[in-house]
Amino acid sequence: ILPNVTCERLAAALAVPGRPASVLHILCHGRATASQRGLVWSDDEGCEAVIDGAALRVLLAPHAAHLRLVVLCACSSGDPGAFSNHLGSVAQAIHRAGIACVVA
Repeated sequence: ILPNVTCERLAAALAVPGRPASVLHILCHGRATASQRGLVWSDDEGCEAVIDGAALRVLLAPHAAHLRLVVLCACSSGDPGAFSNHLGSVAQAIHRAGIACVVA
């Protein structure tokens, strides 16, 4: 359990030697901004950041060999946005990182 998760904290938790994670459950808020859809994470000071699918793809790709399932419990995490959105949803971006199963 990583309260007040940041990209750095999640990367460190996933990189613990001898303890590869096979399932990752992310419970947070989702948010759409003018330029992106993403997950809202906040650090210990309460500073919020919107983590988009591209950032999550980069963060999770090195763990795709052992990370078999990612569950996203966040508003709009499976919503690809407008038809003209070529990037797709956060879930699609994670799947493109090589994660076999993504539930959003």
